[in-house]
Amino acid sequence: MYGNVHFAVISGVCASTGSVFGKLSGLPNFEGLYVLKIAFFVLMLLFNTACMTFFVKALQQSLSLKATLISSSTNYVFTALAGFIIFQETTSLLWWSGISLIILGLILIVSERSDVNSTKVGKTKIN
Repeated sequence: MYGNVHFAVISGVCASTGSVFGKLSGLPNFEGLYVLKIAFFVLMLLFNTACMTFFVKALQQSLSLKATLISSSTNYVFTALAGFIIFQETTSLLWWSGISLIILGLILIVSERSDVNSTKVGKTKIN
């Protein structure tokens, strides 16, 4: 169903990594360390640029909805994991339920119903 999806996965990981560096550049822990804050900001820009580059490559290899599904799902999950590991953030069961419903909705939008398509092809109703 998903075929060659590595560019979409890389795009999602780059997006989440860019978010991490963006958050690091704005933390008050690095107050006064302007070179480090600028470095984090530049890394955020680089990872966001890489995200868009890999997303365009994913779009070229597959249908746009499938690339969007995989990239956004990867981004959501990796952002939650990075928040938990790096920033000690917690996510509630409600958050995980919501993200699961979003991903399920994206899967339903992308998936094809072969049984409906196969029954409609070749059958014409004659009155």
